[in-house]
Amino acid sequence: MLQRHGEEPWTWVRQQGKGRVFYTAHGHDERCWNLEPFQDLLERGIRWAAGDSIAPAVLPPLRYETPLLPEGKSDLPVPKMQEPLSPQDTLKRAQVPPGFEISLFAAEPDVVRPIAMCWDERDRLWVVEALDYPNNVGGGNDRIKICEDRDGDGKGDKFTVFANQITLGTSVFCALCGYSPSPKIF
Repeated sequence: MLQRHGEEPWTWVRQQGKGRVFYTAHGHDERCWNLEPFQDLLERGIRWAAGDSIAPAVLPPLRYETPLLPEGKSDLPVPKMQEPLSPQDTLKRAQVPPGFEISLFAAEPDVVRPIAMCWDERDRLWVVEALDYPNNVGGGNDRIKICEDRDGDGKGDKFTVFANQITLGTSVFCALCGYSPSPKIF
């Protein structure tokens, strides 16, 4: 990598053990994300790191919106954020290792604004729903929901609120604890 005195690389690649690393410091907000050269750089870097095993895909365009924030929370300009993708468009963008597959288990309206999830030993999905973030931070309306596949078709069909009135829930961890499985809430 050539660089002049006082300059530092913003994007680089290297071999690391049996793998490859692609890194870029570009892309912190929509000023970069919307530029076709940046999207091309990301695609080429990811394909190189994956050993060019990912087939090209025609992806839906990303759209951006100004987020709603509580009044008086910021005197600075608020950067735009990506609008949510549909579950189908999200699946189109997912990258999975060779030999693996991905399928949709649950989506809105059954789970709302998921921020974290984990599976337990009974194949139930525990989801932290961030209902308050970012507009009502500290409102105590976040919750944890258990999603189950009762009919065995690979899709959630029973959704139970396990805990509610949580303030800023960020993760959930399921572990066997004594007599019955119980999640640990952090």
